[in-house]
Amino acid sequence: MKFEESIAHGFHKGMMQLEGKWKGTNRVWFEPDHPIDTASISGTFTSILGGRFLEWQYTSAFQDTPIEGKMLFGLYLKLSTYELNWVDTFHTGTFMMYASGNVQDNVFNATGHYVAGENNEQTWGWRTTLEIISNTEIIIRAYNITPEGEEQLALQYDLKRV
Repeated sequence: MKFEESIAHGFHKGMMQLEGKWKGTNRVWFEPDHPIDTASISGTFTSILGGRFLEWQYTSAFQDTPIEGKMLFGLYLKLSTYELNWVDTFHTGTFMMYASGNVQDNVFNATGHYVAGENNEQTWGWRTTLEIISNTEIIIRAYNITPEGEEQLALQYDLKRV
């Protein structure tokens, strides 16, 4: 598929429908079953570079410490690969998380990796999903993936259009 087709009736058209202001709840888990923190989150989805990418710029907090961040969503048409770049002041620090993947059950799905451990000896995975519930409701989730491949919910943004 060419970009002109995608912007007219494909992935890019669908993503551009998310443009605008959104508010909701940001929950963070360090352990399964109960979030360690819940805060409000607000931000704006903006189409950039002629509709080629969608940027999510947001503010929130973790245990009363302000957070700001950006996610850049795209589709690499030649490979039909969904791509994500994420930076923020809490989770990624000075690291730019790059992730890629495919659609699963009509959900944007991209997985990346980061290093952890005292001497950066562990490689962990990080999977981010964007689920469009309706024109006025979306959910962004992120999952930590242990070096052994076990996945656990790490954050969830429940967002409604403002």
